[in-house]
Amino acid sequence: MDRFPQMLFCFPAAAIAGALAEPLQDGTYGIRTVASEEEHAAALAQGWHESTADARAAHADQIAAALAATAGSVNTGADDQVDETSPPTRAELEAKATELEIKFTAKTSDKKLADQIAAALEP
Repeated sequence: MDRFPQMLFCFPAAAIAGALAEPLQDGTYGIRTVASEEEHAAALAQGWHESTADARAAHADQIAAALAATAGSVNTGADDQVDETSPPTRAELEAKATELEIKFTAKTSDKKLADQIAAALEP
């Protein structure tokens, strides 16, 4: 039995540029047909797989690796970058108000609290 032509798969369909999208039972896969051992080897090196199950498993592995890399790069230490462009959080407003001895309640709006802080900081 001749092995070629052989259909190969990638998941999701957009995983490899130029892949033809084919909706199957459990998602939309990219499909490609190879006609020789050389094409087959090159396609496997580019991320194509011989079965839909292999393609889906490889995609799940990539997601898991990306999540692990992201989780490892989260820095919760005191040297975190300060975001100077975003408005202050409620916690930041409350901390500054407490520092300045401004009275507030949970019902005090963020805008009102920010205005009170700005007024207290004016010379």
